[in-house]
Amino acid sequence: MKTENNGDAILIKISDLSIRAYLRRYPFVSGPDMDMNNKSLDVIRKSIRIRRNISPAEIISDDIVSTEIEPEENKRAISLFKNLGVDEVQYKNLLNDYGWRVNKISRHATKVLSIGCGNGHELIFIKAVLPDADITAIDDRNKIDCRLYSILNFKFIEGDFNIVSEKLESRYDLIFSNHFLEHTCDPESLIKNIFRLLRPGGVLIAGLPLDSSVDNVFSEEILKLSNNPDRLHPIDLNYFDPGHPWKTNAADLTATLRDNEFHAVTIYQRAQHPSRYIAGSEKTYNDKLKRSRCLNKIFFSPLHSLIKLIFPRSPPYLVRKILFAVESRCWFGSNWLKANFSPDVVVVAERE
Repeated sequence: MKTENNGDAILIKISDLSIRAYLRRYPFVSGPDMDMNNKSLDVIRKSIRIRRNISPAEIISDDIVSTEIEPEENKRAISLFKNLGVDEVQYKNLLNDYGWRVNKISRHATKVLSIGCGNGHELIFIKAVLPDADITAIDDRNKIDCRLYSILNFKFIEGDFNIVSEKLESRYDLIFSNHFLEHTCDPESLIKNIFRLLRPGGVLIAGLPLDSSVDNVFSEEILKLSNNPDRLHPIDLNYFDPGHPWKTNAADLTATLRDNEFHAVTIYQRAQHPSRYIAGSEKTYNDKLKRSRCLNKIFFSPLHSLIKLIFPRSPPYLVRKILFAVESRCWFGSNWLKANFSPDVVVVAERE
């Protein structure tokens, strides 16, 4: 168990629904509509909020054994994924990502709500550990393979969670999400809605990155820009990442859940897998981070500085597009670096 990540958290609190929708499509504000790009950047600058937390928060380090699903559950998951043509290598990667998250699920859960289910892979793992559960899934876009409807027998609702949840009843004993919470511009409203939908004794299980943890790769740069939002340049968005408006940390996450009536909050991190995509010991992780950060500074930092010098306010669309395309394909590009090394956790929060 460790106590850390108690620095300031960041929230981009955008109320304009059209800007939110635009950022979901173009999270780095690099779309072809330059007027909308400039408007979005202006809104982002005005919407940055610093969330200060001084109370320490604990993170429990999970060993490998405690992250593994049961053999029978693993067999069910393999069988379900075979229906989608997923091979052994692909399955191992999916199991590595989802297995330890669903292993936090109580096997007594019968009514499940999945928020931000994406392509539906998490639904397969939920069904593998809860074969008899009644599952409802919500996402703002339907990206689910149509074959899953008959295989899993679940209900899907398309739309914004905060809107469609108003029509749902408080009946769920488990609400599950994987890398969804960080996309909210209003965590208090989101957590209140989640709390309302849980039965007494119900549990929220959510996987998410701690983008504002003090040991995150760009934490210092992000905090400096948050304190001086007028200096936020379009090129900075590649690591500032407006696509993750809630840049939380352990202290902020714990406080937000407790302030919204969750009475028991526990945060877990894999001992041998500190981020979502980087496995290995802490030394291995730090060595990879140091090497990647060094290459980023050598190749991309001078390029960023040059673009800012030539275009101090807004570089042309083609310049943005080329830069972001190059960085997105490079393993030490700014956004890859930020995404790969953000601490990855699962939070378990209970309603009394």
